[in-house]
Amino acid sequence: MEDHRVSKALSGYGTEAEVKAMSLKAFDVETISKIDAFQRSLFTTCYKMENANYNLSQQLADVLTAYLILHYPRMKELQANGLAVQRMEAAAFNAGASIAELLAWSSHLAACEKEQHKQTQEKTPPLLKKLSNESKIIEHQRSVIHQLLQQIKRQDERMDNLEAKMDGAPPQDKRNKRQQEPNDVEDKPKRRQISVTYLHTTWFAWNTQEPRMWCGVAGSAKSARLLDPTSQLCPNTD
Repeated sequence: MEDHRVSKALSGYGTEAEVKAMSLKAFDVETISKIDAFQRSLFTTCYKMENANYNLSQQLADVLTAYLILHYPRMKELQANGLAVQRMEAAAFNAGASIAELLAWSSHLAACEKEQHKQTQEKTPPLLKKLSNESKIIEHQRSVIHQLLQQIKRQDERMDNLEAKMDGAPPQDKRNKRQQEPNDVEDKPKRRQISVTYLHTTWFAWNTQEPRMWCGVAGSAKSARLLDPTSQLCPNTD
């Protein structure tokens, strides 16, 4: 059952979609007669054997033939001299069909498959498609978060083991200490932060800035501000 879901997903269908296997019913009678000859030549070792256990059922042979014809151009492109390609071309020659006819059969089956795939997608409601996509995204994110948490846990354990080897203490003690550290930090009282005034700032304010006592005084009374502070400290005694 799981293999069927995987094959559906790889083929572009939904895992719960009802996909019908391809058959040769889409061809006309004349083309089917040629394809039957092509099929007998292709599966000659599994056709009308004395032991019935070695024979393929006609339904299975039709499905295999349809998919081989459908993917013939792709196989030809990937490996033109491959055994499967050579066997199909030889079977077509024995059936009196050309390579052009084999390609035409493949194109016809591709068109039928596209129409069938379109009908299958139309049967799926848009709401279900949206929910399916959202659930895939959520599941993917959940898996990623779980893996990240596991990675962090493993890193913590490695750090505990490394610190235990360096300090000579058991790893369990290190792990317990690591768990208690956040609680110790929370219990510490918060200290008041006081602004600090540096010495050079005080010196600049005392020797270069205008004293507060002179603020608002008329211009004629401000001549004393031009005096050097050192001259005020050391007045002339002459």
